[in-house]
Amino acid sequence: MGLIILGSNLIPVSEEFDYMNAINWELTNFIITFLAHTLGTLVGAFLAAKIANSYQMPLAMSVGVFS
Repeated sequence: MGLIILGSNLIPVSEEFDYMNAINWELTNFIITFLAHTLGTLVGAFLAAKIANSYQMPLAMSVGVFS
């Protein structure tokens, strides 16, 4: 959620920007949303692999599947 809030401050949108019409979005509008979803899954899988003593890969993959 912090990345989404930060992204709205870094990449301002105009008043007539339509959030529901993704066809007219530019690449910069997708970057923060993509990073927010990707980094959450990456950090969750990394922490699952670091916490687990054994079966590191299955636990990390299950975080990725369920995220």
